[in-house]
Amino acid sequence: MSLRHLPATAAAAHVLAQPVGAYTLTTGRLWSVVAALLGLAGVVIGGLALARSRRTA
Repeated sequence: MSLRHLPATAAAAHVLAQPVGAYTLTTGRLWSVVAALLGLAGVVIGGLALARSRRTA
């Protein structure tokens, strides 16, 4: 690594090392919320399909 890139690397490390609050929505947490909502939607749609199939049978 050249000395020219050293300040930028140090600044990036400083930004990455800052603590994140408990209620801060990071990208990782956002993707997990999206996955949970998709899973919940799948459960609801599956439950509705199951209830409909039992009504007609």
